[in-house]
Amino acid sequence: MIGATASHLAYSAIAVGIGVTAVLVLLGISAYPRLSSGWKLAYVAFLTVVLAITVWRLAGVMRANIVHLPEWDFLSFWLYGKAALAGQDVYVPGTVATLATNLHPSAAFKQEIIDTGFWYPPQTLLLFAPLGLFELRSAYAVWYGFNTLVIAADIALLWLIFMPRERTSLAAMAALFLLLPGTLQTIAYGQTNFIALGALLLFWLFRGRLVGGAWMAIGTIVKPFLAILFLFTLLRRQLTVLTSGVATLIITSFATSVLFGWQTFASYFHLRHYALLPAWVYTEATNQSLLATILRFRHSELLESPYDATYVLLAILFFALTCALMLRLEGSSDEWTLALFILFSLIVYPTSQMFYSIILVVPLLLLWKHRGAMRYGALAVAVVAGLAYTLMLTQVFWATLLLWCAVAVVALGIATRSGIAPVHSPTASAGELVGG
Repeated sequence: MIGATASHLAYSAIAVGIGVTAVLVLLGISAYPRLSSGWKLAYVAFLTVVLAITVWRLAGVMRANIVHLPEWDFLSFWLYGKAALAGQDVYVPGTVATLATNLHPSAAFKQEIIDTGFWYPPQTLLLFAPLGLFELRSAYAVWYGFNTLVIAADIALLWLIFMPRERTSLAAMAALFLLLPGTLQTIAYGQTNFIALGALLLFWLFRGRLVGGAWMAIGTIVKPFLAILFLFTLLRRQLTVLTSGVATLIITSFATSVLFGWQTFASYFHLRHYALLPAWVYTEATNQSLLATILRFRHSELLESPYDATYVLLAILFFALTCALMLRLEGSSDEWTLALFILFSLIVYPTSQMFYSIILVVPLLLLWKHRGAMRYGALAVAVVAGLAYTLMLTQVFWATLLLWCAVAVVALGIATRSGIAPVHSPTASAGELVGG
């Protein structure tokens, strides 16, 4: 009991420390142009310390994982990538059982990974199959090397889209990104969230253009919760982008079928492997979805159907509210609506995991970008960011809900002050499309 209390207090202290650091980074970069040379030097030193500590910690996790080879989650990518290279149907339960024998998988890993078959869309085999060319430890090192490059690209894109083009703001952006609890969690689990974030940012940057549709499809393949982007483009009637996205899905599907076999591709749609998932997948602490939050609150599990009535009703109401906000915001920048839809998807996606929280940096920085349009500006956004960063360590659902509310309130306030009248049609004008 005492140990559990001490552990909880330690986690709480870490969470608060992360939140306070994020606040200081944001307030410092806001005040930086007005600071004296001495205070500027102090702020740069502060950023240097934050970056040094976070990089040292993240590199330490990478090094430890390569040496000790943890069970979750990279091992599943490697196993199914190796099975795909061997011509096996990765969606048949038990396909990798023989491959995993010498790795001594736990009962939980057998139940969730081996006995259910591959979780991800077949096109992801284009990403995971090359890992099967290496032995496990080497594959982990290659994966971390690749993801380090993706992290650098993500930071650069976030800086390009949301921050002023200054070296100090780039350092601040790097500090904010590396501070995210989801960054450490993604590295610890060897997950694909950095790739998904990169695809989302490239879609954000090129939304309204043909290439944006391709990145929309790639993001959806890597993390299916980003399929909400297809709905967003449909409701915005961005038919060129939508066509590009569908074409990318078709091309990658064809490539997957040629390389790994039509049977494997078709099995993803025929075999109900998701129905084989153990009930605890929807209630475990790492699941930070609306569904998991409801089930944990009731101390219950999904025993027969994945469609809990309370969850379905709240999801429908939440979707209706998001669509109503989209209509009200018609005439303002579509980035607000896009942020709301992304946050909505993170909330209602049934297996939304804690490490998806790195996606929350996008709406946070959107608020920061428009801080001048709200009362108390930088201070208000910094406080919201501090709360979100604090919650992200263990309560990602509530951090996501907080940001959805913050984006909705700020967007409505800007629309009201701009004199944008409510409309009754989701048609997007060409002038609204960024880069279009």
